Amino acid sequence: FINMAVRDDGSIGAWDARKLFRGGMKHTLGALFRAEFSRELRELGIETHRPEKEDSRGEQEWWFDLDAVPKSLCEEMSKRRKAVEKRMRENGVTGTKAAQLATLATRQEKREFSQRRLDDAWRMLSSKHRFGHEDTLRAFKPLSAVDREAQGKQSLARAIAKITKGQARFSELELLRFTAEEAQTTGAGIDEVRTVVREALDHSPELVRLKTVNRERQWTTKEMLEIEAKMLSSASRLGKRSSHSLTYEELSNTANTFPTLRTEQRAGLARLCVGSDIACVNGISGSGKTYMLSVARAAWESKGLDVLGTTLAANASQVLSDESGIRSIHIHKLLSDIDRGEESIGSNTVLVVDEAGMLGTRTLQTLTELVERAGAKLVLVGDHTQLSAIDAGAPFRVIAEREGVTELLEITRQKEAWQKRLVKNLRQGESNPALASLAKRGLLHIGPDPEVAMKQLVSDWSQHAIGNGDLRNCAILAGRNADCRKLNYLAQAAMLKAGQLGFEKLAVGDYEFRIGDTVVANRNNRPLLIRNGMKGTVTGIDGQTLRIRFHGGYQVDIDTNEYQHISLGYCTSVHKAQGMSIDYSYLWMDSAMTDRQQAYVGGSRFTKEAKFYSDVLTGGETVEELAWMMERSRGKDLAHEHLPSHEREVA
Repeated sequence: FINMAVRDDGSIGAWDARKLFRGGMKHTLGALFRAEFSRELRELGIETHRPEKEDSRGEQEWWFDLDAVPKSLCEEMSKRRKAVEKRMRENGVTGTKAAQLATLATRQEKREFSQRRLDDAWRMLSSKHRFGHEDTLRAFKPLSAVDREAQGKQSLARAIAKITKGQARFSELELLRFTAEEAQTTGAGIDEVRTVVREALDHSPELVRLKTVNRERQWTTKEMLEIEAKMLSSASRLGKRSSHSLTYEELSNTANTFPTLRTEQRAGLARLCVGSDIACVNGISGSGKTYMLSVARAAWESKGLDVLGTTLAANASQVLSDESGIRSIHIHKLLSDIDRGEESIGSNTVLVVDEAGMLGTRTLQTLTELVERAGAKLVLVGDHTQLSAIDAGAPFRVIAEREGVTELLEITRQKEAWQKRLVKNLRQGESNPALASLAKRGLLHIGPDPEVAMKQLVSDWSQHAIGNGDLRNCAILAGRNADCRKLNYLAQAAMLKAGQLGFEKLAVGDYEFRIGDTVVANRNNRPLLIRNGMKGTVTGIDGQTLRIRFHGGYQVDIDTNEYQHISLGYCTSVHKAQGMSIDYSYLWMDSAMTDRQQAYVGGSRFTKEAKFYSDVLTGGETVEELAWMMERSRGKDLAHEHLPSHEREVA
């Protein structure tokens, strides 16, 4: 192989391979290759399609399959890949490094076969799956011509919509990748993708050039800027109103009945209750934000105001309701109920949004306009350094910066000084001292592989949770749903071994439930009075019916033919755990979890003790390697923040 290539101008030069290792380049090149491959197959008369993702409600995978080839044959011919994936799945690992190790571990000694023997074997295999020579010939058929340029433009439009659903800005590399993925199976190839992307970035009136970030030029859409501008303008107008303000004397009359209020909590109360119709409090995890809100509720109600709470997650709404006394409805249900006329916000309403940092721009724009039209007051409380919104943007942080914010920085959830330093280190991305502190106290375990490390985690959890009969005050946390499932299986096995579960079982979805199991509901059900996130214990099994006593005393019989949205509840995802307080936490850190936001949220849930677990394959062999990954930030931002300064002022 000679490192030599012909340039567009006819000159000859060597490849500069360094550009291939830019962030995201590998994925972009792969997408472009698949788009071109799909186009060339279509020219031969072979149709392709992108399969749907499992449980994705219509979302498509990033690759394509051939229409004519049976799925069973594809799976049979992918034994090598399946073996690697199985090895990774069994060990609970992800990432390039883990895939390389799994490939080596599953590699068998190569045997030499003649081409004739291979051809015979492949014919037999195809015949087994009813795909023979005639089927191969039928795969080639005349296909109607497509307008490749039009398909390229449609792919671009879908790509932009997909990108801006989850982020406010994008680079050329990202737009190329998403457009190429959307172009697969349409007849558009590399040339069309590159052309439409280049023309759009240079000339489209719908795209706006932003400043360069990390040496990558950035763009956004006019639509995204308009949504952000509407939200920020609405927030600004709320900031100029003060129709729900208490006097300092009225606030003091209420606050003085809560003698444990700290000075900074009183400052937070003043921010919430005195002044404008939009108020923001940003507080470190465990700083008593919910307790402060319970006092604010009492103050608002003393003035005759109606207080309504909302959060992104249903279980967080329940926590807000239980711990602050504020009637709470999760955001999507609230907006749906308002549309149906079952709920309303009026001029006497104070709308409290807890865990506000998890809201995307579109959702918060809807809320700000709703509150402004109603003449109500909007209160945003959260921690913008915790988990970012799944949707595009970081509106809470930006609104707080623009309209003013009070910070709560004193931790009360943890009691010991070193524990408080640990949480602050995690929040600031200072993972080295945080992990060193845990290791010094025997609270950090790095196993040789995920299987051993997970078993150690569950063994430690079992010793306390089962041994001391303290299940409700102990939580296993993990970043990925796949890891939650595996840890749930291991925890259930530990419960069974300890004699805590019955022998009768009922299979529902991915799990088999037994009497005594801790379970969690994953979807609302009005007739059954079940809310997403409710935890309980299986108390009976009768045919296909589960009897569950939820924590709080409510018991219900669930026909699993009608409602199957139940899983084991020993392990909770970090995303669902935001806002949770638990005495003892056992935190699994895999490649999906080792970033600043996940580590901070997962590592700050405990009140008494937290133990961290990782392994050599995903976290590295040393504390320093694990810390390096934990310090990566995946925080989001607004497109407005990257406009040239003169344009930002106008916006």
